Amino acid sequence: MKLNIYKQIFLICLLVACSFSAAAQDQKITLDYRNAPLGDVLESIEKQTGKSFFYADDLVDVNRKVTINTKSAELSSVIQTLFGNGVTFSQTSGHIVLNKASA
Repeated sequence: MKLNIYKQIFLICLLVACSFSAAAQDQKITLDYRNAPLGDVLESIEKQTGKSFFYADDLVDVNRKVTINTKSAELSSVIQTLFGNGVTFSQTSGHIVLNKASA
């Protein structure tokens, strides 16, 4: 009987975690930058999502000039546009974590 209760609690926690993750994935990002430093674009994403970026300095060149124009785009699409296939991301409660994509 105790095991059954633990399974139910686990399933409830899992469902709640998944719903938070889905809500975070659904955040829409609007950007309009031309030849701007990547750092400025990341700052704007942080403001719109309420999350901070976390990445290795050798992975992201914040001074690289980028041009991006999106309206209500999903975060995954924005990351893809900025970094191509070289970077993946995950989200925690307060961070967007950028990682080098595996080859």
